[in-house]
Amino acid sequence: MLPQIPSRHLLPLHDPPFSRTATPINTHSHSYPSPTPYPPRTLPHTPSNAYTPAQALEIVSRHGVTKAHMRLDKTFLSAVAAGTILAFACATLVSTNTAPWYQEHAPGLLRTLAALMFPYGLVIVQLTGSDLCTGSFLYTSVAALQGRVGVGRMVRHWGVTFCGNLVGCLGVCWVVVGCELCIEFWARFAVC
Repeated sequence: MLPQIPSRHLLPLHDPPFSRTATPINTHSHSYPSPTPYPPRTLPHTPSNAYTPAQALEIVSRHGVTKAHMRLDKTFLSAVAAGTILAFACATLVSTNTAPWYQEHAPGLLRTLAALMFPYGLVIVQLTGSDLCTGSFLYTSVAALQGRVGVGRMVRHWGVTFCGNLVGCLGVCWVVVGCELCIEFWARFAVC
């Protein structure tokens, strides 16, 4: 159960309405007569999906409270998933970046492909809502600085996400490198 945040600590997520009218530029009197005065223009309503910096900080702090109070097993498995996804993105980057023909004949294209390959891991981590260690540092730090989460809970969350990311990355490393060693090991016994 999440602790209730007192309403005095919450910021509104929507701005108060404003007049939506522009101030006319030429409203002061000139020495020569003006044929017609410029009427005030009404600006069309343009909805904005952007948050103000204070609203964004409030949202980050709320996410930090949610993440800090998540169950440890759920946090750990979410962190393992994030580490696995990011390790697969890194493996894709390395395999793309070490293609011998491209290194010799098209190094510019190789660098472009490599630059396009790695960010998909970060995008997938963000879309799945997995706990990447660096994101946990941001979210829980902001919540702790605003006094919504204790330092002990913040550090515990950091440790769990770091260990989960490490386990996920090492698991992918074992799949990429270790499975080949296992196949060679069992191949020796199969030949005998």
